[in-house]
Amino acid sequence: MSNELDLQQFNLDEEFILESVFSEDAMQKLRKCSLFPGCTPSVDNVGRAKMKNCRCSEGQQTVGCCGGAPYNLASTPMTLVDDFAKEKRTRGLQECSAVCDCTVDSCHDRVLQRGRQHRLLIGMTEYKGFGVFAVDFIPRGALVTEHVGDVQKSGEAGADMRYSWTMSDSTERDSQERLVLDSIRCGNEARFLNHACDPNCATFPFSVEFDSPAYRRIGIFARRDIQPGDEVTIDYKTVTEEEDDYKKRKSKKSPEKKKLQTEFKEMLCRCKPDCKHMLIYGVPKSS
Repeated sequence: MSNELDLQQFNLDEEFILESVFSEDAMQKLRKCSLFPGCTPSVDNVGRAKMKNCRCSEGQQTVGCCGGAPYNLASTPMTLVDDFAKEKRTRGLQECSAVCDCTVDSCHDRVLQRGRQHRLLIGMTEYKGFGVFAVDFIPRGALVTEHVGDVQKSGEAGADMRYSWTMSDSTERDSQERLVLDSIRCGNEARFLNHACDPNCATFPFSVEFDSPAYRRIGIFARRDIQPGDEVTIDYKTVTEEEDDYKKRKSKKSPEKKKLQTEFKEMLCRCKPDCKHMLIYGVPKSS
């Protein structure tokens, strides 16, 4: 970590973690989810036949054995193929899991699980406070980091949602039941990633442990080559149904706006000195 400007701005009470932690309510919700089927030729916990695709346990190189992430087998470390790497964000991807015969060390389909391979630095930016910077060259398609934190139900989080990430599928009927990743009290370097309107990284939701839209791990991959010293950025503007509803109601000055469970605020983007775009974030309404 580098901070020559103002050490007081850093939250020294935050716990640095390498893997997400789960609240009891979140764990109860996940216990009801099916385990990810995997690619071992057996029957999983709900009786579905598994696919025999993974050959890395036999010493052969393979990718996509769980119908998962489109990794480039020729790259070291492994990277996403170019068509995926160029996107800002995309549909959910999959990796092999603990129920597969392969291991984290042997399987080429476990890039997210092997973790960050390129050094990063937390430091001050000119306009946005803290940010994350590349120490090493990061090639396009490479894993930059995984976003980790405290996984909770939205209704119990009660945190400033500038540091929260919705992990559940938006089809979850009760927004208070959706799982969020809260990194205000514990997390890793991803908590300091800033927004950019043209980011050099993309966020990908991954299924690893659970075969359920209720929970996804968040992998952050390079959209283009990142040079040493470059700030690492992502796109915050993943608009939820509730945010979209808020915008419509605000424009119409509708009294229905009071029914929203979240109070939304706006902040200036600041990805460039002259950027005037506004970002929306939410905080739970006080009872």
